[in-house]
Amino acid sequence: MADHIVTWYEQGVLTAGQLQAAVDEAVAELAGNPDELAQLGISPGELAGTRVVVQQEGGFIVEGILLAIAIGAGGNLAADASKALVNAIVKRVRNHHGDDAVGPEKQPGDEEDAG
Repeated sequence: MADHIVTWYEQGVLTAGQLQAAVDEAVAELAGNPDELAQLGISPGELAGTRVVVQQEGGFIVEGILLAIAIGAGGNLAADASKALVNAIVKRVRNHHGDDAVGPEKQPGDEEDAG
């Protein structure tokens, strides 16, 4: 997929598989709320063509495991709309599963500040 946005998070209490299920649930909720989508700058058609995938990376960092939330938008979502979508999804996951469901956002390569 050439057009995609990847946002990295430290793993919280949810495993990658559990987080994927929670993300799918959050996307379904957003799909049923066109007003919230409009606030994010996303049309229902754009969301329908968007794939959100959670991947657990093989590498470990001092704080734990990195999870990637990737948005594959087929070129339809702008970068800022993709980032807004990820933020809305993570907020919903934390609201439903607890603040520690997903760890803090982290950039790969930030390990040196944890030494």
